[in-house]
Amino acid sequence: MHSLRNFLRKIGDGVINTFLWIVILLVYTIPLSIGFIIKLSINYIAVKLHPEFIPLTPNDVLVVREAPDIQKITTGGIILRIQGQIDFTKFQGLFQELFLTSENYERYKNLYCDLVKFCGYLFKRVVVSSNGNNNVPSSRNNKMDFTQHFVHKDLSQEIGGYKEVMGNWFQAEFKEGYPLWQILLLKDEENHQTFVGIKAHHVLMDGYSFVHMLDKLTGNASPCLVKDDEESSGNSREKLWKEVCSRS
Repeated sequence: MHSLRNFLRKIGDGVINTFLWIVILLVYTIPLSIGFIIKLSINYIAVKLHPEFIPLTPNDVLVVREAPDIQKITTGGIILRIQGQIDFTKFQGLFQELFLTSENYERYKNLYCDLVKFCGYLFKRVVVSSNGNNNVPSSRNNKMDFTQHFVHKDLSQEIGGYKEVMGNWFQAEFKEGYPLWQILLLKDEENHQTFVGIKAHHVLMDGYSFVHMLDKLTGNASPCLVKDDEESSGNSREKLWKEVCSRS
């Protein structure tokens, strides 16, 4: 009798658990499916009406819920202290050659994007030119002027030390209507060094993106981020100093 009661109890528990799972699936599946269909529909309509719009990936949505004017703390970046003086014009030219040419437009399209909201959903928007003409560019006709994305400062002309200068720059808002990234070269002639800051909205770049950018600038090949990270970044900084610095 005891074994029979245990068997019947297990059967009863199994039936109840099955019923509860069916209820849970019905309760959650229906609204989630409706939401998924709505999002797909809005994405389709948005891209049809605005071909320069790019739907966000699920990873982007996890950390970004609002446009930059509302949700401000979504900027990532990297700051390097380099021994030597960097030639600003040479650095800017190298960066544009590596990341902002028509030949590599598709690979680095995020560098041409800002964020906009449409029907309650965020989209990356390809910004083609500084005159407000936002038709989708081909790989050959992008006219965006990236001059304002490169900032050059002299520490001796600034108030406060390098930490304050870099910190204030890092927290400053991006200019509306422009791609959401910027580079700062802060010259410290007294100590014969240069601080290089690269910042971008998280939707455009993540930690791996900054490592990739640094590798491209230096010709370095970083290993996995979770191993030998410090050694890798040290190699990159040394190569950056050798390749794009001119001693004063």
